[in-house]
Order: sequence, then C-alpha cells, then structure tokens
Amino acid sequence: MWSRARRMRPRRLRHADAVTSNQARARIACLLAAAILFGGCATTPSPSPVPAVIAPAVPASDFTIAAVQLDAWNALGQILVNTPGVAYRSRAQMLGLYEVDYRGERLLLITHGIVLDADHVQPTTTVRIAAADGSPAASPAAIDLLQQVQARLPGELQHIASLPATEKNPPKSKKRRR
Repeated sequence: MWSRARRMRPRRLRHADAVTSNQARARIACLLAAAILFGGCATTPSPSPVPAVIAPAVPASDFTIAAVQLDAWNALGQILVNTPGVAYRSRAQMLGLYEVDYRGERLLLITHGIVLDADHVQPTTTVRIAAADGSPAASPAAIDLLQQVQARLPGELQHIASLPATEKNPPKSKKRRR
C-alpha cells in the first residue's frame, strides 16, 4: 500500500531538470530579443529620386469679388441673361446657383459668401463655375464664360448699386364689413 501511495503523488522536478527548462527559456528569450534587434536594424534602400513632372497649368474655375452674396448673385443673373450664347435653364437663390447651357455644355455658376473674419473685413463673394455634376469645370467654354463674367461683374454691381431703392407700398388698411 505504501508503494501505491508513492506512485499517486506528483513527481517532483529534480534540480537538474529545473535548470534545464530555465536555461531553455532564457535561450528562447535571447533569440527573440536578438531577432527583434536585428530586424529593427535592417534598413530599406532609399528610393531613387523621381524626376519632377510639371503639371500643365489649369485655369482657375473661380474668383472672388468684394460684394455681398445676394448682390453678386443678382448681378450674375443680369450678366447671364444678356450674354450671347447663354441659355438660361434654372436658378436657386438660396443656393446662390444658376444653371445655364453655354456652347453645348451644361454649367453651374455658384456664388458663395465668405465669412467675415480677421482676414476678410469686407463682404466678399466667391463665384465658381462647375460642371453639371458639381465637379470643377475646366473646359474652354467654361473658362471663357467665367472670364466674361469676371470682366463684367464689377460694372454690373456698380449699376445695381446706382439704382434708386424701391419703396414698398404701404400695407392697405382693411375695411371692416358690417
């Protein structure tokens, strides 16, 4: 019976076995540390310089003008209506948008007021031309129309400012029915 109880007890590691497993762990740890160090020291070759490619100059598809957005939008509408070759399609005052056809292209002209801050102390509006999908338009027709608008807009703004202010009719008093 005594011999049977000895067999059931867990076997204790001998001192020699414990040293061997500790040495194995230390060797694995050293190998991992060495692999990390050598992996970190590996350098990648520097990329060869790529010759610079000069992109062709793309004409600007917008400009800014010193004016309130609503005034610029109204003046833009007058210019578009009086420009030969421009077919007026629609407009949206709240969006500052005109949709026109010019030389077979559907274009959007968009006015956008710039927020006043330290850099912009006077009301300024950006006038932008875009393709029908909203992407910047860089076609010759779009650039030509934008240049015409840019040349004529200051004069149209002055003309609108010189017009006398219209007085609204006073509200009529309602007569009571008896």
